[in-house]
Amino acid sequence: MIRPSNPEPQDDLPAPEEASEERAAMSPFRRPSAPLALFRAVFETTLDAAQRALLENSVNLAIVFTVPSAAWVKPAERFCASLSRSSWFCIARDGTDRFRHKSSLGNDEVASALGRGCCTVGIAPSIDLLPAALLAAADHSISIAGLNGKALSRAIELFTGDSAKLPDDNVCAGLDFDEIATAFRPGSDAEAIVERLTRARDRGPVATVAARLPDLEAAHELGPLRTYGLELKRDLEAYRASSLPWTDVGRAFLCHSEPGCGKTYGIKLVMDACSVPILPMSISELFTKSAHLDEVIRGIREVYAKAAAMSAATSDGSGGTPRPVCVLWDECDALPNRATLDRRGADYWRPVITEFMLSVDTALAGPRRTSNGTEGGAIILAAATNYLAGVDAALRRPGRFERILELGRQDRAGAANVLRHHLRGSLGEADIEAAARIAERLTSAEIAGHVQTARRSARQANRALHVDDLVAAMLPASPMTMEKLFRICIHESGHAIGSLALGYGTLLSLSASERGISLGRTDIDPPDDDQFTRATIEDHVTVDLCGRAAERIFLSAEGVGSGGEQGDVATATRLIAGLHASAGLGDSIAYLASWENALQAVRADRGIRRAVERDLRRLETRALDIMRVNRHVLLELAELLMEQRHVDGDEARAIFDRCGTPADQILIADWRPPHAGSYH
Repeated sequence: MIRPSNPEPQDDLPAPEEASEERAAMSPFRRPSAPLALFRAVFETTLDAAQRALLENSVNLAIVFTVPSAAWVKPAERFCASLSRSSWFCIARDGTDRFRHKSSLGNDEVASALGRGCCTVGIAPSIDLLPAALLAAADHSISIAGLNGKALSRAIELFTGDSAKLPDDNVCAGLDFDEIATAFRPGSDAEAIVERLTRARDRGPVATVAARLPDLEAAHELGPLRTYGLELKRDLEAYRASSLPWTDVGRAFLCHSEPGCGKTYGIKLVMDACSVPILPMSISELFTKSAHLDEVIRGIREVYAKAAAMSAATSDGSGGTPRPVCVLWDECDALPNRATLDRRGADYWRPVITEFMLSVDTALAGPRRTSNGTEGGAIILAAATNYLAGVDAALRRPGRFERILELGRQDRAGAANVLRHHLRGSLGEADIEAAARIAERLTSAEIAGHVQTARRSARQANRALHVDDLVAAMLPASPMTMEKLFRICIHESGHAIGSLALGYGTLLSLSASERGISLGRTDIDPPDDDQFTRATIEDHVTVDLCGRAAERIFLSAEGVGSGGEQGDVATATRLIAGLHASAGLGDSIAYLASWENALQAVRADRGIRRAVERDLRRLETRALDIMRVNRHVLLELAELLMEQRHVDGDEARAIFDRCGTPADQILIADWRPPHAGSYH
């Protein structure tokens, strides 16, 4: 075997004597090492007879050999050396040397080796790492996708002499070559190897979902994500039956919500229902090894290379349709939004952002055949974020993460489903429905936390879990005076009565219990976005001001509960300021600021500030009149809230329907409804 001078380190390559020993290890009389067994299995199950003969008897040919990842490069190099029966020259590059592993280096060595009649082989996880001259001269390109179930069974048989029974075809999902090889130990039988691989997979990066997941059909708590998941499931069934091309599968979506609404959990549930493994990643992980841009860019490519290798490793090794694999980018807003970067930050981040965008495009292109073999895979892209505005607009355009799915707080049916999942049969259906009325409008994480607290209380009392434990966890008793509790209940009842009197939105519930920094809460589903006019916005503001109006009527003075950056007064001011500064529905139609920045216009413009103050005073008068006319209903609802600490919308609606007075039947001083062409 000819070993010409090579500009790259070759210390790990076998010498001619070592290659002979490796070939001897391949004989049926000696058990091969783990790397050789793995590669021989891939060799036999992935390549056809013509390709195998080509590698074993190649003379004066240029061959490009692509492998799934950098960890496969050295084993592939040794295996090719063990097969060669003629002079050959090998260039193996794993991408670890950013200065020497590039297409512009090594071209003269390739030309020299081919000129001497050597078979020249290039091995790399990406053809971009190999000399350009080798790619141009390549007679054959061979792509190794990875270990599928058939190849793994063959490798175990070669190593142990026994046939292996695999629990599924995803035993090696997410495991790199070295991680797989460590399961092959001297003296191990087939069962022990499979058990080690299964444990390594479950501890590894590929997400495995617990078997007790709810059925996707009944998972109403996922809202639009459930609808998308059912569509995806039907698409994948058609794709696997070869009746739908991969390009027609809806394969890229982004979930957003406030924290704790179950985005990651929901994505895992959807993929589990679709029988698709998940490779979870985050932008921050790309910087854990190195902050050098080329390393970060290489990390992005390796994520998709691993997903493509998992996808291309079909279960039967027949080269049929690649199996779908999901890459989940959690907290994707960690990739900066170019619209908000300063010049210095843009110079640093632009290459990373550009590479990420291009990788998304390449991944969504799906599996494709090229002159260098099959590239890409059947990759589904999922992303999750708590801050949609922080995600670059180019990622959200059609052709990338074009399905934007918003998850909200749980409605009653969703809360019941989440409770069933976490309670696991500890309570009866009637108890779950009763608890779901209180859990309505909580996040999935909050419900899970309350169940854990309830279990802890029951465990410390040395008894079984009871629904009262769950209610106590969701409505904790606060050490407050009766005067303070009455003020809270009057305030929240004011919001509820205002909503019912004005017919604004749908009243869901009101509660008087400590939840975070809030001591009381009234949940109202607002009207649809397409119904928002000046009238509906003023109704919203009136409902916001009804809480402090109720306090003034029953307690003679308002408390500080309506203040603060997130309080009722701040919300009302922002909305009215938006009418004047953003929507063109005030004294002027000029656009002065966005809705988010409308308060700045109020601070800067004395005229807008006077107009906003005038409208707020007028709407406060409206709120006071509604509370005065409905004070007996308000008091009855507040007393019920004091007793129960939680009143659902149906209970409040029944009280109002019995003796309440709608706003359109109230003569309100100095009030006239706004209409088109008439502004205040």
